[in-house]
Parts: sequence; structure tokens; C-alpha cells
Amino acid sequence: MKRQHPIAILRYVSKNFWLLLIPLLRGLLALRFDFYNWLSGAYLDILVVLAIFGAAFFHWWNVNFCIGKKRIYVRTGLFIRESMKIPYTSITAVLIKKSFAMRPLRAVTILLDTDSSSTVNKREDPDVKLIIREKDVDKMLTYFKMESDEKKICYKSNRRRMLFFSLAFSSALSGLIYFGTFLIQGGRLVGNELEERFLGAVNNVTRVAEKVIYGITPVTVGIIIILGAGWLYSFISNYLRHINFELEKSKNGIQIKSGFFSRWLYYINADKVNYADLRQNMLMKIFRVMSVNVSCSGYGKQKNEIPVFVPVTGKKNVAEVMEKFLPEFSSDEGVRYDVKPSYIMKFLGPPSVLIFAIILLFSAVVFFFPEWYSVALFAAAMGEIVAVHLLIVNLAAFLSNGVEICKGSIVVRYCKAFGFHNVIAPLDKISEIRISQNFLQKLNGSCNFLLYTRGERATRHRIRGLQLCDAEKAVSQLGYSTN
Repeated sequence: MKRQHPIAILRYVSKNFWLLLIPLLRGLLALRFDFYNWLSGAYLDILVVLAIFGAAFFHWWNVNFCIGKKRIYVRTGLFIRESMKIPYTSITAVLIKKSFAMRPLRAVTILLDTDSSSTVNKREDPDVKLIIREKDVDKMLTYFKMESDEKKICYKSNRRRMLFFSLAFSSALSGLIYFGTFLIQGGRLVGNELEERFLGAVNNVTRVAEKVIYGITPVTVGIIIILGAGWLYSFISNYLRHINFELEKSKNGIQIKSGFFSRWLYYINADKVNYADLRQNMLMKIFRVMSVNVSCSGYGKQKNEIPVFVPVTGKKNVAEVMEKFLPEFSSDEGVRYDVKPSYIMKFLGPPSVLIFAIILLFSAVVFFFPEWYSVALFAAAMGEIVAVHLLIVNLAAFLSNGVEICKGSIVVRYCKAFGFHNVIAPLDKISEIRISQNFLQKLNGSCNFLLYTRGERATRHRIRGLQLCDAEKAVSQLGYSTN
């Protein structure tokens, strides 16, 4: 049995450990490195730091692993020992992360995951997480790494195209522009109204007060800067995370590489992929571009990670990649069940009500507070933009929602919030199908078709507005009984 790389000790140190070092270092600097006086005055703090570091050391000492030819052994625990034996055939995904900071130390973080759900770990935690030496990783890969096909199949994402698509079709950027416009113009209008009220009540107004009240307020500018900086940081970090994105197919699965400063390397067992999700927003739908996420336990599971299989690219390019790497997830033509045309108001009704509600609210505000006409008009216009956008999205959902039963797979198309999902799942990955109706749906004969796919936890896909008889036909085609 081996132990992890010594740098792993820092992983077990308390999160607040480094905060304790600040006053100690400050005291040492204040005493000009007089160690005797420093120790006499801060010995209790030093003992606490040593105790925390000692606990982390003993935690590291009691985590052992052994890499076998068919499985990996992991043993943990100080007082209660826990042993795990994970066969390589049970592993769904392996993440090998070469962090920029740990690369000079030749330390590698490795995460192993299976379809089983741990009762101890959190949902986002992997089954095994170790920080080991590069030579140990290479040894494991000799047993686990999937052999490449004779004819190598690979896909590399174009950097410039990915950057353009990510900027042009980012929902976060659209939201930032909308919210920024709302804050800037709204702040200016409210500022003007406040200025008029202020000047009407007070005759002697100083120039400083005028500058603070007039135009864009400092608070608005601060909020815009914070939002913009947050979006920019998120965009740059995600772009650097997915740059150099590359897929390579092997006999048993798929290898995914990405990263600029830090390097990420995933091995995915293709047989363990639960479903593929072709995602779009309204703008992407118009320009026929999309991205593909896959559901595979352990892939895209960590914080701020996305299970990207194909970054944002053209629809034709996506079809080619899916045909090469996941042919069982390429949707062949089958029996399709769409939303009944008479159910259109089920989709267009709520946003239409919202549009008229905003108009009525604007009329009421203007009637009772005519002096706030410009502010109310701007707020109503911004609200109508969201409502009309929702109306267009729901119309597109009405035209695209449905269920398709193909040979060996099921395809469900639905809209969630402002995003469109085209989910393809093999029949053996279905864990449950439900048909539900509320009171109104019973009156018009519609229903909700609920598909649950397998994984560590079942994932629900909801298609609303499907005709009840069509839903029952789809279920019977899949071999299920509706009685």
C-alpha cells in the first residue's frame, strides 16, 4: 500500500488554518525576528497551529492506496478503518487534473467515480479523490487506459470559433446587457425625477448634491462594475478551462482533454453514459448552433464544472461528432408524438397574460402618479421585453416539444425556463416513466410526460402539453403498461 503525495497534507488542513498564520507572521515581523520573545508571547497560537497541522498529517498518513491490474484499493480512517475495492469495469469516469501550481511537484489529483451513490460523501463528491505522484498515475493508466482504435478518431474544437460562439450566444452576457441597461437607464430616469422633486422643494441646491443626484448614481456604477467583473472572470476562467478541448475515441470509451494553465484529462466509459443533452437558447436556435452535454457519473460533477461533450458549434458539426463518438445517441427517425395544435394556449397563455398585466400596471401607475410617467414607461418597456421573449420561447417550445421513439433510444424535446433541451437516452438507461394530469389537463385531454434516466440519482425530464393518448402509445411502444 502506498500513501499520497506529501502535498496532499495541505488538503486535510482546516480551511481557517491559514488565517491563524497571519497574526503569527505579523508578530514575528513586528519583533524583527526575535524568536525568543515571539515564542514566549505566541506559544498558545503556535501550539494550535501545530495541532491542526498534526491532525492533517495523521489523516494523510492513514490514507493508503494500491493500484492493481483489475482494481484499485483504497483504505482510509484513523479509528474506524474503511476499505474500498473498485474494479476498473465499474468506474464510469476518471478525472486526472494537473494543477498549474502542483505541476512542478509532479503531483496529480485523481478522481474516480461510479454509478453507486455514497451514503457518506456529498452529492458532488467523487467516490475516490487522491493526490498522487505522476508515476503512480502512469502505472494506473497502463491497466485502465483504453486502447485506441487502429484508425484514430479525434475531434478538436476550434479556438476562435468557440470564443466567438461563447461570446455571441452567452445567456449570461445577454442577461448582463439587459440588467445593465435597466440599471443605467433606470437610475438615470429615477435620478432625474428625484432631481426635479428635490429642486422643487429646496431652492438652494449645491453643485455637489446636483452631481450626486443627476445622471447615473455611484451605486448603479458600482453594481455594473461588480456584475461586469464577475461575468468577465467567469467567462475567462471557463474559456481557459475548455480551451484546447479535444475528444479521442478508444475501444472502451472516450478521452477528453482540455485546459490551458491547468490540464484536465477525463476518461469516460461510453457504456456508462446515461443520456446526451443537445442544448440551445432562443438565439442559438435561430442561428442553428448548439452545445452537447452528457450525463455520466463523475463527469462535470465538481464545483463550477459543466459536463460538456461538444462546445458551442454548428448543428451540422454536432451531428458529425455525435455520429463518430456516440453513435448510439444519434437520433434516427422514429415515431414522433408532438403537442396537439389545440393546446397552443397552454403555452402562449401565461406570457400573454403577463404582457397585458404589465400594460395594466403601467396604466394604473400613470393614472395615480402621472409625474412618474417616464420612469413607469421605461420599467414597463423592460418588463415587456422579458414577457415578449418568454412568449417567443414558449411558441418555439410549442412547435418543438414532443417525444420520439427510435430504434433502441428515446428522444424527448422540451423547454425549461429559456433553454431548449433535446435529450437522447438509450432504452436501457430509462429508470421510470410517469404520465401525470392536473384538473385542467383532464378537461382538455393533455398530460405531462415524465422521463427519468439512470445515474447516481435519477434525472427528470418533463414534456408538458402532450396528448394523453399519444403519451400512452409512446409508453406501450417502449414495452410498458399504462394500466
